[in-house]
Amino acid sequence: MSVKNIVLYIVAGLVIFAVGGGVGVLYQQQKGNPLPEENPLIKTLSSNVVSLTASGDVEKIEGKNITLKLGDDALSVKMRDGVKFEDLKKGDFVTIFLSSDSKGTFEGYQVVVPSFNTK
Repeated sequence: MSVKNIVLYIVAGLVIFAVGGGVGVLYQQQKGNPLPEENPLIKTLSSNVVSLTASGDVEKIEGKNITLKLGDDALSVKMRDGVKFEDLKKGDFVTIFLSSDSKGTFEGYQVVVPSFNTK
């Protein structure tokens, strides 16, 4: 390999490095997605008018957290203080009603066990 080719590769590498750095700086200066409290979707979901639910089989219960599984998806839901769910057991199919705050955090406030679960 000739000296000319080596110098060409080094210069090309430096140019690519400089362009990448410039793009990175411009990317950081972009205004991204609005903060969660400014996001219209989060604002709508945190409304008292909107009702959200999560349904699935109880996978695990740890303290105030209930993990639901449906198919390949799983979701851990932190339950609000005072919600009683000590009768639940692994494998029960349940629906949990959720509320959301302005930061997009969900919290369960009611657990419903459909009648087809009872034997």
